[in-house]
Amino acid sequence: AHTMDTVAEAPLVSTSTAVPVYPTPLHQLIQGTLISEVLPAKDVTYVYKDTPVREALELMASRRILSMPVWNREDEKFTGMIDMEDMVHLATKQDFDDIFSSKPVGDVMNMSQSDVYYPVCLDESLYNAVEIFTRGIHRVPVVNDKGQLVNIISQSTVVELLHRKADGVATYLDSTIEELRLGNEEPLTVNARDSVSTAFTKMAESSINALAIVQDDSTLAGNISCADLRGLTLEHFARLQSSVLDFVKEQSHQKQLYTCAKNNTLWEAITELAVSHVHRLWIVDEANKPIGLVSLTDIMKAILRSLSHRHQHHH
Repeated sequence: AHTMDTVAEAPLVSTSTAVPVYPTPLHQLIQGTLISEVLPAKDVTYVYKDTPVREALELMASRRILSMPVWNREDEKFTGMIDMEDMVHLATKQDFDDIFSSKPVGDVMNMSQSDVYYPVCLDESLYNAVEIFTRGIHRVPVVNDKGQLVNIISQSTVVELLHRKADGVATYLDSTIEELRLGNEEPLTVNARDSVSTAFTKMAESSINALAIVQDDSTLAGNISCADLRGLTLEHFARLQSSVLDFVKEQSHQKQLYTCAKNNTLWEAITELAVSHVHRLWIVDEANKPIGLVSLTDIMKAILRSLSHRHQHHH
């Protein structure tokens, strides 16, 4: 009879004939699922290297997306990604009007270094994408066996998959945020009365894509992030002098604040992120002051760590 231990000791590497044995359902889900099973092939919105930045921004706004691959006509391949993070960097420049209207995408892509063009194949294991996500890359292009771009997989895709497969995997993700040491860094904040331009500058300088908006008493009032800029056009960027809280209230599709506490479990965080379709949870203390944040990148790192602790069993 198989005991739990024989399963745990089974090799992770399978021979061509044997069905691979995974130590836990979590391993099976992450290592045994192919990217093609999670994502069907579809048409992907992309831009050319010589497309004006303004047009790229309008395209992202109308499609309500946060990043696009950039195609170079000269050598007929994708050379990078343009994303909302790049737009935030641009908006902090003195002559941003000029840049938006006259510069081509090629001049500004990968400015933020947040999404580089680093594709995975449809027939690769989901594990490979998770590994790339732990490096802080949020969206990864997916190619078919001919190297053609057929989709984009994001960190959210993984979180939503885990949430759908709750039954088998939840017990393996029951450590708390504190135990996993997630979101330990002091969160960067901006005062509710500060201008949007102050917030964007802070984001660009520290290369992070979210700030906690706080009131004078340091309590959490809101959140400004690159993801909130979905649907933004040049006209919105012209309103950088308005207060950050007003801007977010008008702009953001995220009408409520999503928070968690240090004693919430990884699974609870994943559930909240999946259900609310947000990219991060602010960790707050009893007084509702932000003391950290759990990002999708943190979640990816925690999942990878959970996979390497092969011998922790739940009976």
